[in-house]
Amino acid sequence: MKPYLFTSCFLLLAVLLLSNQASRTAFCAFELRGERICTANNALSLSEDKRIDWEKERLLTWKDFQGVPYVNKPNIAAVTTSLIQYRWMCKDGYLRTHCKAVFLKDESWVRLDSKNKRVLGHEQGHFNITEVYARKLQIMMDQRKYGCDEEAKLEADIEEVLEKWRDLETRYDKSTAYSLNVKMQRQWDKYVADLLTETVSYK
Repeated sequence: MKPYLFTSCFLLLAVLLLSNQASRTAFCAFELRGERICTANNALSLSEDKRIDWEKERLLTWKDFQGVPYVNKPNIAAVTTSLIQYRWMCKDGYLRTHCKAVFLKDESWVRLDSKNKRVLGHEQGHFNITEVYARKLQIMMDQRKYGCDEEAKLEADIEEVLEKWRDLETRYDKSTAYSLNVKMQRQWDKYVADLLTETVSYK
């Protein structure tokens, strides 16, 4: 039986909305998408030039938001798209796994009048949370040994981690009022930074 590579990408789409009122109110919506690729080798075609793997020293800039804004939804100020990509292959009777956080340039965008430091910092927070849960997923995979015939069990365990990821992303937006609550944003920045420090050995 040939070893094979299994890749799945779960997409988190954060949409920043602006109200028509003088004071701006932001909201986020989330979308999940699954992507699976099985090959006999490690050859993947995932448009690497349009993707950014999370790195501590590589912060997002507005130049990374290369998508086209929605024409029919003018109240949406910006869209940030990140995903957790995980893959595994069968080797020596066990599933060998690897996962990472990825930002998609061509599916992320911002309107010209919405570019500011506050919003960009909030969106970086979303990407950082994605990295935290990519690491948590790796931790789970490493701590639980899965035989090559236990893909279904692995998928179920993965979904539990991803659900916690989705929940934290939602709580982040609500608690910070989508970056408008400066005090809460600072608290969340510290909280997420602490989570990254706690899981740094799994980077």
